[in-house]
Order: sequence, then structure tokens, then C-alpha cells
Amino acid sequence: MSLRLCEDTIVPKYKKGKWIWDEDHEKFKFIAQENGSPDWATPTPKLKFGVQFKDHLDQIDEIIFRSKFARPENSHDSDVITLQDIKDIVFFTAPSNAVTGLVVNFFHTETMDRFLNALIIYFEDFLKVVEYLLIRADETSGPRAKLRNEKSNHIDVMIARLLVRRRLILAREYSKILLGKYDMKKYYHRDECDNRSKTIRDKSLHEHFICYCTQIVWIAMFRRAYSVIDVEINRLLRSGHFNVAEKQLPNVLKFSKIQQQILYGPNDKRTNYRKQRSPLIEELANVMPEDADVLWIGERKYRGKDPQIKKLELEYVVADSQLSFIGVSHGILGHPKVLYNTMLTLDWHAVRSTGFYKEYDPYNLIKQPQVDLSYWNKFDKWYDREQPLFKLIDVKREEDIITRQKYLWKNRDKIMRETNFLRIEDFNIVKKCQREIERAEEGIKINRDKIVSDFLKEKAKLRKQKKSSAEL
Repeated sequence: MSLRLCEDTIVPKYKKGKWIWDEDHEKFKFIAQENGSPDWATPTPKLKFGVQFKDHLDQIDEIIFRSKFARPENSHDSDVITLQDIKDIVFFTAPSNAVTGLVVNFFHTETMDRFLNALIIYFEDFLKVVEYLLIRADETSGPRAKLRNEKSNHIDVMIARLLVRRRLILAREYSKILLGKYDMKKYYHRDECDNRSKTIRDKSLHEHFICYCTQIVWIAMFRRAYSVIDVEINRLLRSGHFNVAEKQLPNVLKFSKIQQQILYGPNDKRTNYRKQRSPLIEELANVMPEDADVLWIGERKYRGKDPQIKKLELEYVVADSQLSFIGVSHGILGHPKVLYNTMLTLDWHAVRSTGFYKEYDPYNLIKQPQVDLSYWNKFDKWYDREQPLFKLIDVKREEDIITRQKYLWKNRDKIMRETNFLRIEDFNIVKKCQREIERAEEGIKINRDKIVSDFLKEKAKLRKQKKSSAEL
């Protein structure tokens, strides 16, 4: 059992190990385990291009992160996990050469937040569909194989259209990044003055962009199915010709042609690599009429009758800290921080103590994962195009907190160097007070009159002066 820092910055006496019963002395005995990784650590596969994230943190790093880099508690949603919390963990565990000012500013833009939100929404259903296809493949093979019927084909069509609609939102946000729209203008690959393409800078930014997106989605999805996430992100952003993860990662899942049609949709086209477009751009180039309203989600209020588009709009518009109010779960977003440790790994001991059960599970931790297809029995019935009229306005971000986090991550190495020489006791307020008392007893003179006079001066500055009767 590994004791983590979850509530304060006091280092526990017993760092890592387990308790056993000593029959000779008739008492509990603690056996420390100094070597090895924590029991909650899930090994991250080796990433390409030299970006290797840390798998776990020691207790000193956890103290530094919680005291210096964690999101402050003066925000309205400090008790729940947000996208900013996941980005903070990723930037803290990233190597120094990958945390540059360009990358930090790029990932703290509003367009990038919307892209990551759409990416997490897509993978929330994509991983469920992959699991469903693997289970169905086992059921339809072997000596007791089940036969497929007409209903199975209908379910395949519904699932494929479900993923297509989520890819459309993702493709719309990705196109803003490619075209340099809004706050992405400064990251556009062509210079405004001489109209030259910044090839070297754009290549480096694109590789870091893919690696960071993979790590963020992997943490948001409870650190599971890393290879599936990495291969799919590379396929969406690079195309099948240049899918580096599929060639480098071991034990990559290979899908059949029928499974690929369900997962990748009808717009997954493979052409010559000189003319090949990424799958996200292919989705934008081949939009079906009944899916055109999906492109307005988050921009204009949907006025149609399709309940699935309404549900998708609600998932996209609602802030990640309030997803439990609509009964939706996007990975760990919106979950209470008390259920997770510093590395945002789920603590099942804390979950068991909450008393969640199947009927009361606001964060979908106990229920089995499922894809909601209740509205798709007669989806053609709901097709009715109506022009959207009302424009949606995004909730303003807490720019002061984002500015603070950007400054911290740009100066991460400097802050770490200044903090590394501190001892563990320097973060413990009790130890600090004890040392101050010991120094005072050793002969350090304390001028009490000066302390009182300084206090009265500060008090006079802050207190409102009473007006005299003559002034009234």
C-alpha cells in the first residue's frame, strides 16, 4: 500500500510499504519498500520524438506541485477536476525541452481548450465502441458463435453515425487551428510579412501538439487503452499513411474491414499519399445533410427536433465542472478531487467510502459503460432542418488563473531549482514553527515594541478614518 498526499502538504512518516502483524512482539510492524514504482502507477509506453512523460512522482515532487503549480483554491470549481488540472499534470511531468513558451501559450488558448474538449468527448464514446466490437468479435467466433441478424446491422449504422457526428465537431475545431483563426493567428505556419512557411517551428509544434493531446486524453480516460488512443489520434491528424504510432507501439489492435467501417465511418478514404487528406478534413468535405446542424453546435442554438443532436449540444456546451448535473461523464472531468490523488489517478478506497451504488452513481464510476442509442430507433423521423437564429456565448474563462498557470509553466525549471534545496520540513508549518521557537530560545532578540508599532501602522492604513463633526 502506498500512502499518497491527498489533503495537505505534510509528508507522512511511512512513505511506502505495508503493515504486518508481528506475533513475537504482538504489535503491528511496518515494512518499508524503498525501491519500485507506486502501486497506482500505470507504465506509459515510450513516446516518440524524445517526449517522455514521468510515470509517477515522489513525495517531494508532489509537495512542490501542490504548493507551487496546482490550480489555486480561490476559483469557483477548485474542488472538482477540470481540463486545466489535467494540463497542469501533463506540463509538470513533461521533460524540460518540451515545456517551452510557445507550447505553453498554445495549449492555454480558448480554441485549444475547445479542441481538447471535443477530443475527450469523441474518445469517451470511441473507447466504448472499441470495447463493444471486441466483445462482439468474441461472441461471433468459436464453437458457440452467435449469428448476426438485421438488428445487428442497424446498430452498426447507428454507432457509425454517432461517431461521425462527434468527429464533425472535432474537425471543426481542428480546422480553426490549421487556418489560424481567432487566437490561433500567431501560430499559423506562414509569416504575415514575407508569407514564408515556418517549416521547422511548425513541425516541432505539430509533434508536441500530438504528444500532449495523447497524454491529456489518456489521463482523462482513467489511464487506459493508451495504444488505442495514440493510434487513433495519429490517424485523425496524420492519416493512415503517416501513422507513426501504429508502426512503433507494440501489440497494436488490428481491426477488420467491417470494424473499420464502424469506427472510421464512410469518409475514411485511402488515396495516394501526395493527395491524402487527414480523416478530420475528409469529414468536413463530405458532410451529410442531416448532420449539417452538428457544425453549429457551440456556435448557434439548435432549433431542430433531433434529440441526439440536442444531447450532443448539451454535452459540448456545459462546462466540464458541471457535467454531473446533466448525468454525463467525460472521463474524469467534473469528478471530485477527493476521489483522486495528486496524479489524478482514481483512489478506489475513497470511492468505496462514498457509498455510491448502481442507483446512485452521479459520476458513472459504478455503472457499466454504455453507448446511449435510445433515440436512434427511428432517427430519420427527426430529420428536420431549421435555420439556427440564436448565437451562443461561451462562459468567460478565469483569465487571471490561466495567466498565473502560464507564468508558472514557462518558469517551471527555475521554480523547481529554487525549491529543490528546501527540505521536507520547510513545507510543514508545524516544523517551521518549532524551528522558529528553537531559534528564539537560542538568543534571537525579538523587538516586541517594533512588531506592535508596525501592526498599528498597517491597521491604520486599512481602517476607514472617522470623519469629525466639523467635516460633517
